[in-house]
Amino acid sequence: MIPSLKKIRKKSKGLQIKDQKYFEITEEFLSLQKEFVKPVFEMIMLGLNMIVYPLYIIYQISCGDYSMFHFFGLSKAYELWMDYFRFLELQEETQSWISIVKQIGGPWISTNNSDYHLFVYADAMERILLSRLTKKLPKRT
Repeated sequence: MIPSLKKIRKKSKGLQIKDQKYFEITEEFLSLQKEFVKPVFEMIMLGLNMIVYPLYIIYQISCGDYSMFHFFGLSKAYELWMDYFRFLELQEETQSWISIVKQIGGPWISTNNSDYHLFVYADAMERILLSRLTKKLPKRT
């Protein structure tokens, strides 16, 4: 059963909650997770694209053999690394949501599909945020 917003506000009184768009962050995290959490062979290919190929391009450029395609390859590797760092940042943030929600006594809803499990915690964080933003609540909220 979902507790009232008043109860959620009391339980979450001392916690640091950011005003964020939790569902949008969850969608971004899940799309990055699909890109970086893969089977072994695909992880090897990703590692080649992120590490080996850029090193090879840098070696080619240092030898004086460079073309426009080398810079495209380096820009792709740069974008992969930026996405990977964003993935790690979002992973840490979503783990903090899970600990906050469990500390309060949640999650209050559930899902059978593991793909949507993180949305359960995003919903709980939205409820916590809503409980903080509403001052006077009717008795049946």
